[in-house]
Amino acid sequence: MSRSGGFMELFKNQPIRSGWTSMLLLASLVMLAGCGLQEGFDTKDKSTELPSEQTPTPGSFYSWGVTNNQRVYFSGHSLMDNPLPDFLNHLALNQSRNHQWNQHNVIGSPMRVRVGNNSHTGFAGWISSGKSKNGNAINVIDEVRNPTMIGAGNKYNALILTERHDLLGVLMWEGTIPFLRLYTDFYNQTNPTRVFWYHSWLDINKANPSLWLNYEAQAQKIWECSAARVNMVYQSQSSPTRILNLPVGGALVDLVQKILADQISGFTGSQTAKLDMLFRDSVHNTDIGMYYLSILNYIALYGLKPTSVSLPSGYDLSSISQTAVLNGLIDHAWTYLNTYYNSGSKDHTMAQCRNFGPAFCTAKQSFDGTAYNSCVNDINYVFSSSTEPDWKQLPN
Repeated sequence: MSRSGGFMELFKNQPIRSGWTSMLLLASLVMLAGCGLQEGFDTKDKSTELPSEQTPTPGSFYSWGVTNNQRVYFSGHSLMDNPLPDFLNHLALNQSRNHQWNQHNVIGSPMRVRVGNNSHTGFAGWISSGKSKNGNAINVIDEVRNPTMIGAGNKYNALILTERHDLLGVLMWEGTIPFLRLYTDFYNQTNPTRVFWYHSWLDINKANPSLWLNYEAQAQKIWECSAARVNMVYQSQSSPTRILNLPVGGALVDLVQKILADQISGFTGSQTAKLDMLFRDSVHNTDIGMYYLSILNYIALYGLKPTSVSLPSGYDLSSISQTAVLNGLIDHAWTYLNTYYNSGSKDHTMAQCRNFGPAFCTAKQSFDGTAYNSCVNDINYVFSSSTEPDWKQLPN
C-alpha cells in the first residue's frame, strides 16, 4: 500500500496550524503583498537542507522548503503526458526559475507496469519502457541515481507521480499503496525528494457532468487515503519523508463548476462548448486544459503565483491569450491550492478512510454502476488497520 501526505504550510518547514496561528500567517501574507513583494511563499533555497522538524506529524504538509532549483521527474500516463511537462518548463523559465525535468510516461499504465515489478525483484519497466524527455525509453534506475538529463551535477529533488485513473481497481489489483511507497523510497534513496501524488480523474460526460463532479469530489478523499497509508509508515519510523497530495482532479472539478456558473472569463457558448475548451475528448485535456494543469504544478512546486506570464507558441492557446482570461485561470489555481493546503490534514486515519467508503461508493455506483456493497468491502479491505500491504524491495 502507500504513504500519503499533502502540502506544506507556506512551504516552510513547519506544519500547518489552525485557529489564531493560521489567521496571523494569513495576515502576514496580506501585509507582505501590500508592501509590493511578489505574492508567494518563502523562496529561500533549502534544497540541500534537511527539515528542521525531524518527526512531523502526518498531515503537517511537510517539505524541504521551496527552492528556485527544481529537478522534476514525471511518472505517469496520458493524463500527465506532453505538453504538460513542456508547459511547466516554459512557465518556470518564464518566471526565472532554474527548472530541469525528465519523464517516464507509459500510456494507460498503473505504477506496477511502469516499474515492471510483478513480484519483489523485477524492475523491467524502470529499466526499459515508455518515454523519457527525449522520446525514448531510458533506464530510470540509472537516471535517478546518476542523472544525465537535468544538467551536470544535479540530482532530482521532486517527483510528480500518478496512478491509473480507475482508483478503486488499482488499489485492489495493482498494488497502488506498496508501489507508491516503493517510488517514494527509491527517489529519496539518492537525494531528498518531494513526492507529489497527482490525483488523476475519470471520464466526464460533457452533456451531463453532475455525476462526474460528485464522483471526483468523493474520490479525492480516497486518493488522499492512499498517500496517508504510506505516510503512516514514515511517521512510525520517525522519518521526515512525506508524500504530498497534488489535487489535480479536485481542482478540475472546481474549475468546471465555476466555468459552468460563468465565473471564469473566456469560456463561452453552450455547456458542451465550454467543456470542449478543457477536454478534447471525455478525459484528456486540450492545450488549454493542460496549460491550466501546468499552473497547478508550478504553484505546488515553487509555492509562488505566476505573474506577467507569456504563453508558449505553437499550441492552441489563443482563447486564453487575453490577460484577463489567463489571469482568471492563474487566480483559480492559486486560490484552490491555497484553500486545499490550508484546510487541515489530509493524512486521514485508516478508520476515517473506511468511513469515507459509503459516500465514495454511493457516488461511484451512480457514476459507473459499481456494486455498492462490493465497493465498500474493497475500501474496508484496502484501508484495514490490521492488513499489512505487500511492500516491495528497492532495486539493488
